[in-house]
Amino acid sequence: MHLLALPEDEQEIIRHLCEEEGLQLLLSDLLQEGSPRVAAEPLDALASDLPSRKRLRAAVTPGVGGTDPTYQPVWEYLLWASSLGPIRTLADATAAREPADRVAHQLNHEATEQWHDLIDLTRTPVIGLRRTGWHHREDCLIAGALTTMHVRVRDLPREVASLHSRVERHLKRRSRRLDPFDTCQVYTGSRLDLRQTRGWWMWAMPHAQAWLAAGGQAFVIDFF
Repeated sequence: MHLLALPEDEQEIIRHLCEEEGLQLLLSDLLQEGSPRVAAEPLDALASDLPSRKRLRAAVTPGVGGTDPTYQPVWEYLLWASSLGPIRTLADATAAREPADRVAHQLNHEATEQWHDLIDLTRTPVIGLRRTGWHHREDCLIAGALTTMHVRVRDLPREVASLHSRVERHLKRRSRRLDPFDTCQVYTGSRLDLRQTRGWWMWAMPHAQAWLAAGGQAFVIDFF
C-alpha cells in the first residue's frame, strides 16, 4: 500500500495504532540495557517535518553541498504489537538460510558494534509506517508505505497478518485512491496501465489530499 501522508496525517495514524490497536511506538531499533525504548507519549515523539533525500545526500556526501552531520531524518516509524509476541534480537537469531537474509545479517553485524541488541524484525511482531519523503529535487513527494515484519507474506504469523490487514483497511477508508501518473508531472518515465499493475495505486490521507489539491506533486517510487 503506497501511502501519501503529511506529518499531520501521521499524527492521526499513530494515534489510531497506539490508542485503538494497542501498539507501542519504538524510539529505536536497538535495545537499551536489554529493554526496548518505547515512547511514553507517542504523538510528542513524531517528527515535525518530512525526510528529504536531497538533504540526506548533502549531509553524507562531501562536495555536494553544505554537509550537515547532525541531519538524521526519520524514515520509518516502528510499532511493536506486544500482545502478539516479545521483542527478539539478533543475538539469539538462528543462522539465515536464504542468501539475501545472510547478506542482511552480515550488514547488520558491520553496521554497529551493538548488533546483538538490534531488534530482529523477522521475529518481532511489528507494524511499520515508512514515511512519505521529499524527492531529490524537492519538487515532488514520494509516497511511503504500510509495512510489517521482514518476512515473506506466506511466512507472516496469522495474528500479525490479521493486524496488518485491519490497519490497511482503516487507512484506505480514511484516504483516497489516486493514479500516481496523474499527480506527478515531473515524472517523465513510461506510463503504466494501472489495471495491470494494481500495486502502483497511491492512497492519499486527508492533509496530503489538500496538499495535492493546492498544486503539490507526488509519486509512488523514487526516480531520477
